[in-house]
Amino acid sequence: MKLFFTSLFIVSNVFFAAAQWSNTDNNFLDSLHMPVCTAVGDQGNTMSITSYPDGGTIVFWEDKRDGFYNNTKIYAQKFDKQGNRLWAENGIPISAGTNNQHFTFSSNQSYRNRTVAATDKAGGFYITYTDDSLATYQWQRICVQHIKNDGTVVFSGPGNIQAQTAAGQSYNYSAPQLIADDEGGFYIAYIKNNITDYLYVYNGKDQSGSIIIKGGGLVNENGIQKKDPMPCLGAFKYYISYPITVVKDYNIWSDLQGNCSIIMSLDGNDGSQRNMLCYNRVWKAKKNAHVTNSTLFPTGGPDTQIIDYAKGDVDILYKHGHLMLNRNCTNPDSGVYLWVDDLLTANGFLPIDQGGYDYNFPKGVTLSTPGNINVEIMASATRTYSGNTVSNFIVYAIGRSVEKYDTIPFQRGSNDDPYVGYVGSPAALNTINNFRDTLLTAGTYYFDFSLAGGANQVYAAALMNEPGQGFTVRNVYLQHLAVERQSADSFAIVYKTNSNKGQLIGKEISTGFSSNSIDYDFPVLTANATGNALFSIGENGRYIRVSPVGNGADLLWGAMGKPIGTPVVNSSYSYPLLPFVSLDSQDGTGVISWQDTRNLPANTRSNVFMRHLDNLNEVNYLPPNKKLQALATGATFANPAVLTGASKKYSLIEAYNSLTGTTSPVVEILDNYNLGTIPVSVFENTGVTRTTNGKPYLNRNYTIIAENNPNGGASINVRLFFTTAEFDALKLADPTITNPGLLSVIKQPNASGTLPAEYIPSGADTEIAPVSWLAANGGYYVEIVVTGFSNFFIQKTSSALPVTWLGVQAQWTNTKNSKISWQVADQQNVKDYTVQQSEDGINFSNACNVSASAATSYSCIVPAKTDGINYYRVLQRDLDNKFTYSKTVILNPSGTISLAVHPNPVRDRLYIDGIAGYNILQVADMSGKVIQQQTVLAGLKSIDISHLGPGIYLLTAKGDKGTQTLKFIKQ
Repeated sequence: MKLFFTSLFIVSNVFFAAAQWSNTDNNFLDSLHMPVCTAVGDQGNTMSITSYPDGGTIVFWEDKRDGFYNNTKIYAQKFDKQGNRLWAENGIPISAGTNNQHFTFSSNQSYRNRTVAATDKAGGFYITYTDDSLATYQWQRICVQHIKNDGTVVFSGPGNIQAQTAAGQSYNYSAPQLIADDEGGFYIAYIKNNITDYLYVYNGKDQSGSIIIKGGGLVNENGIQKKDPMPCLGAFKYYISYPITVVKDYNIWSDLQGNCSIIMSLDGNDGSQRNMLCYNRVWKAKKNAHVTNSTLFPTGGPDTQIIDYAKGDVDILYKHGHLMLNRNCTNPDSGVYLWVDDLLTANGFLPIDQGGYDYNFPKGVTLSTPGNINVEIMASATRTYSGNTVSNFIVYAIGRSVEKYDTIPFQRGSNDDPYVGYVGSPAALNTINNFRDTLLTAGTYYFDFSLAGGANQVYAAALMNEPGQGFTVRNVYLQHLAVERQSADSFAIVYKTNSNKGQLIGKEISTGFSSNSIDYDFPVLTANATGNALFSIGENGRYIRVSPVGNGADLLWGAMGKPIGTPVVNSSYSYPLLPFVSLDSQDGTGVISWQDTRNLPANTRSNVFMRHLDNLNEVNYLPPNKKLQALATGATFANPAVLTGASKKYSLIEAYNSLTGTTSPVVEILDNYNLGTIPVSVFENTGVTRTTNGKPYLNRNYTIIAENNPNGGASINVRLFFTTAEFDALKLADPTITNPGLLSVIKQPNASGTLPAEYIPSGADTEIAPVSWLAANGGYYVEIVVTGFSNFFIQKTSSALPVTWLGVQAQWTNTKNSKISWQVADQQNVKDYTVQQSEDGINFSNACNVSASAATSYSCIVPAKTDGINYYRVLQRDLDNKFTYSKTVILNPSGTISLAVHPNPVRDRLYIDGIAGYNILQVADMSGKVIQQQTVLAGLKSIDISHLGPGIYLLTAKGDKGTQTLKFIKQ
């Protein structure tokens, strides 16, 4: 259910767009993309955040509308929860500065991995950026701007300057990042680039037009304990060296308690340090606290340091600490020596990994537990050095627990040991397993990765060159982990995939021809507070693809997700780039924005577009396919695809028609086997319906070739799409064909992969009976099960069905098993029956097999899960390898029957289980209009829906049990 919020402010001087979201049903059509900015010049590097508390979306980008050779500016636009534009057309400038302003900066890490803007919790937002003040002999200034809900810009000129180079100095500031705190303020981080790099993090908030800094400071102060021998035997003078330390990269994120966590890749430039992966945190006191710490002064006398924290005070968790102690020694030859030892008690950060050759693109997320700790997972792309050899890159992850404190963190509590920089962990804290492991597989070249988390779930993805793969082709890997309870007081980080290397979900294809190649942009993961994640990736030369992520590495919308548009808009390539997604925290919606170069009147430069995404939390939901359309006459090569078996969902392959500028579905393949690259080609005949040996066949045929052809090693479900006009032409040629249920598919071997223009029978052809058919938008599909790929032609079936299904039943035999029974008649050439089981009613696996006999009644015992609905169907296979399926039956684990419908899709009569306790049944279309209503009478088991047109409908049952609504598809 979508959540709607009422704005806390009255918006003045707003500009409303003519319409709300152009579409909330995930119809991914170019015409439904909404412009964010189409001003002259280039706009790009888009990002967005969800506005709080109104649930709107704020999109911001870098803009060169003043001309390519003029300075870059930053613009922003806001849309409310319903998609109405709230600020001026083409956005508002975030400052009146005249210098070059930008929130991206030169780095190997994708800018989309960093956070530079945050909600102010009042409908507006903060943003940080650099202002390149070269004209005044200053370097990059670090700025913050606050834009209110009504679009008012708070700070004049270049914005509020947080840091700038002092006159006459040569140091610089760079790489700002910004996240929200929990009080309508923000944390800002930036680097001071001097001989040594200093990383600063501060907590601030706009109060009446002034940024008030509440605390924070240097989070990477680096000291190394050194010693030199003294003239006395065995005596040493201890001192602290402060090496030149380089911040190679860093990221900040929220610790879920209103604080800011920091991960840094540092180079200590010292033999004892070198490259390090380091951590720190800037925190707030939640209550007043009185802290007493023991100290030692140079006299050696004990004393105490008293710190009183007030609620809201901000401090740094790991701070540099040292003791200065008077020392002396006596050399019999040269007398007494006096000196002061400087002893390092704590460094200004926590090293979490050392010894790697390098640590690249560091990132972190915080996950919640029901215990008294949260869990932070930090990762980097790391190499090691051994035997004069540098290893390949792997994404290496480290987990650690973080106390859910109620006053101040335990590390900053009272401490009676002057030689310890911070307090050890209290015994009452829950524990987390020791987690230091690979997150993603090895790559031979530098590769960035995406890391996102929410609730107790964390996801990672990367595009990489694997060893032995070369430079031209890269693979896409996806990883999923979770924090799960192990005992009453312990938790563990566990993999939800089968490997610590992640799951291969796709790969690029390099053929030398752009139409046959796949070239990907950086994969981006976005997660919300409920732990639901969205995967998005740009397919260069085509379009952006998106999908929610299910359990493990399942992409719920098919292999590499669904494309949200077509490559050509207004007869020119649009080149969509750099997609960025912001998700609602709860309700399963989001907004994706990107830049593209679609041909617009009087403007052919790069612009910013967006669209709404819906139903992201629904596991068994698939967006509707585009309308089926005729392709160009002759051969058409579909957009290539790679199926690795990861998604376990039907994956759509589309073909582009250069004459109409549209793409249309041609094939869907169930992604449950590693088929590798899948070239698909379609021949379209626009003349008289073709015949072979006097028998008409469809004016569309298909050639499907798999890189890893199963050749009998797996059963693959394939859907072949054709248009209404093509089917009508076939019916006209053979009037005995009244519906697609009378069709069959001819599978013809194809050793060369060449697409034939006509069907010339061979001695090795086989006829496949479809397992289902369905009316689709603009046509139909027939679904077949194959064990290999080749040519496919469609014609009227040549024989009657080999069996008549009389009934199928499922019942419990004990708490772990169920008995599936079925009755048949008119068995002809039947080889065997296979009971198939499913947890979602869509993806089935084999559970048991029974050989056919002269019997008319069969059964077998199969396992049944106890924590959800069990779906069963029976597959019949004849001696010619033709298939048919029984209806699907349902078994509820509780022993009671939940409301369920079958078959689904349905043609004429919809059977309903679990109707007891309901009084009224309603059938409505997807707009909610009630089409059919009837009273539930005793003995009601089904309803007639034959009068409904093809499409998706809602069945609602009302009564003593309350109200329940289910979707069904009418063929």
